[in-house]
Amino acid sequence: MMQRGTVQQSPEHFRATPLVAPPQAFPVADRGKRGTGRPLPSPSRPGVPRPRGPRTLQPLPFLIAGGVIAALFLVVTLGAAGIRFVERGRLYENVYVNDQNLGGLTQVEARAKLAESFAPVADAPITLTYNERQWTPKRAELGIRPDIDGTVAEAYAVGRSGNPLGQLWRVMQMKSGAKSHVPLSVVLDQITLNQYLDRLQADIGTPPTDAIVSVKNGVVAVTPGADGVRLDREQVQQQVQDDLAHLQRTALTLSVTFASPDVNTDAAIAAKAHLEDWASAPLVLTFGEKKWEIAREQVLAGVRIGPGPQFALSLDPAAFTPTVNAIATELKRDPVNAVIGWDNALVVRKPAQAGQRLNVDETLKRLAVWQGEDRAIALPVEVAQPRIPDDVSKLGITTRVAQGRSNFAGSDAARVKNIAVAAGYLDDTVVGPGETFSFLDSIGEISKARGYQEGYVILAEETVPGIGGGVCQVATTMFRAAMYSGLPIVDRNPHAYIVSYYQLGGYPLGLDAAVFSPDVDLKFQNTTNSYLLIKTAIDGAANLSISIYGPDLGYNVDISDPVITNKKNAPDDEYQVDPSLPPGTKKQVEFAKFGEDVVITRTVKDKSGNLVRDPQKVFTNYQAWPNKFLVSPDRAPGRVSQATTAPIRPAAQTSNTTVIPTKAAISAPAPTTAPVKAPAPTTPPVKVPAPTAVAMPAKPVVPTMAPVPVTKATTKT
Repeated sequence: MMQRGTVQQSPEHFRATPLVAPPQAFPVADRGKRGTGRPLPSPSRPGVPRPRGPRTLQPLPFLIAGGVIAALFLVVTLGAAGIRFVERGRLYENVYVNDQNLGGLTQVEARAKLAESFAPVADAPITLTYNERQWTPKRAELGIRPDIDGTVAEAYAVGRSGNPLGQLWRVMQMKSGAKSHVPLSVVLDQITLNQYLDRLQADIGTPPTDAIVSVKNGVVAVTPGADGVRLDREQVQQQVQDDLAHLQRTALTLSVTFASPDVNTDAAIAAKAHLEDWASAPLVLTFGEKKWEIAREQVLAGVRIGPGPQFALSLDPAAFTPTVNAIATELKRDPVNAVIGWDNALVVRKPAQAGQRLNVDETLKRLAVWQGEDRAIALPVEVAQPRIPDDVSKLGITTRVAQGRSNFAGSDAARVKNIAVAAGYLDDTVVGPGETFSFLDSIGEISKARGYQEGYVILAEETVPGIGGGVCQVATTMFRAAMYSGLPIVDRNPHAYIVSYYQLGGYPLGLDAAVFSPDVDLKFQNTTNSYLLIKTAIDGAANLSISIYGPDLGYNVDISDPVITNKKNAPDDEYQVDPSLPPGTKKQVEFAKFGEDVVITRTVKDKSGNLVRDPQKVFTNYQAWPNKFLVSPDRAPGRVSQATTAPIRPAAQTSNTTVIPTKAAISAPAPTTAPVKAPAPTTPPVKVPAPTAVAMPAKPVVPTMAPVPVTKATTKT
């Protein structure tokens, strides 16, 4: 640690006095008796005062005075600047450091002169005496040295700071012989000095030692205090600094006193008794009927003993953090949202449960201020309310906003199974006001452990075995419901080529949505001030329907016919060898498709016919696709495509290039002219846990559809 010593200025330090008396200020015109404020008699009527009235200011005298002042200021400024220019790089005349005149020298020359002058004194030993004993350390051993650079910098600044008039005045004085003294700065290395004084104290004698109270292995012990001799360290430091600043060689008689400890043994013994009583029994943490005991040994191990003679006792929170964290884990219970459904109205299928969490920081604070007055500390457990309560009237879900449908007739057993599993995970999803729905977040991980089966999936333009084939059928159906709702689509990705399943039921091209974990997702935003509920159902004719329930928006959503351009013929057939197939097998897994560009426009209006948002023109590019066959090795033709594992990700669409469903209009009464923009979500949409049963409730989603059970996993994310 470096600090500057404090020194007194030399007796020769001058006090600047004006060489010329400052000018007196006189009034421009003395129109009345001085000090009375009375006007002179009117010249036209002797002895009669002039009538009072507003005075007319005469601008000319003020302009003249202002001009004179400005001219003087300019002259002074130019004069000061001229002197600085002439004396640039050099100290002004008659600038002294102690008795060393540095006037006219450059800063380099001034540093050299000071170093040469002070070197003998700085390197000379200091004589310290006590009881006929002597120590002769050099100032460097004490960490004390003159600050040559800092002193010269201060000397160079003399006459160069302040306003121009003051600078000019001071320089003129010094040129006339007046001296300006700058004190020598001293640098102190406190660490070096303390190390020497510690050795000196040990050489002189043992200082007084305070009594100590300590805890070791659960036992409170007292170390008695002892008398001793004490060196006056501050005296040594100040004397050496002052003498160096004045170029004096120091001979110092050390001040050493016989002293008793600040904390005596009696105080420590009393503190020990207090501590033993303080930790005489276990400390108990409580919450309701639950209790957790902190043993006496742990309490003692976590005690902080303050300095004597008070020996203030407190608990160190860090010593109890592991214990508190373990209790927090035991008490933690996440809130469980109510499982809600729709039976011509919003209903609660499974009630909500409040959660709880221990406030760890507050618990540690209570331990830190505990003073033993009570052996029990109540734990601050906070209640965490579920986001979806049992009182569903507060959710604002009053009607079905929109519905999407698709058909998957002709799918193999694995694809049918995966569609049912994904639909089960999606069922009962709740999207809060302002939140963004994520399809992948809602259905969770796609894996065998969660009920999905292996089938054929499209990876890098190849049809290969994979987990989750058919999930895109659910994503496509969800996409259609979101489009018909009129809510903004945040993220949608088309398939690389035309998939025939998605035209079943009369839907045109451009209504599909591809998903691929983890980042090819389907998202839309709930811009209302109410919650949204998503329900799924599958009927016996392989029809999947997904409904969105929420507030009555009253949107009229119009989807244009697709505009198709840039149509391309399918390429030649391709064959892929599957070693797992029996000999002689040829299995067609993909059918040839045209390639084409599709543009669809969605328009959303309120019931008054006003646009809710600008129409969206949506562009989708479908690649031309060949017939693809899986064959056994013996059926491999001359041209065989090799399977890869890298997924193809369709180009992500921006919010104004989202694919929309086929031409249709949905009308629902609405009280507003545009969706209410809710605050930005602070948490992702809550996924309401699925019931543990593996089948969806058998209830119709629309009157014309007879539902069949949909397989559900026992967990939901």
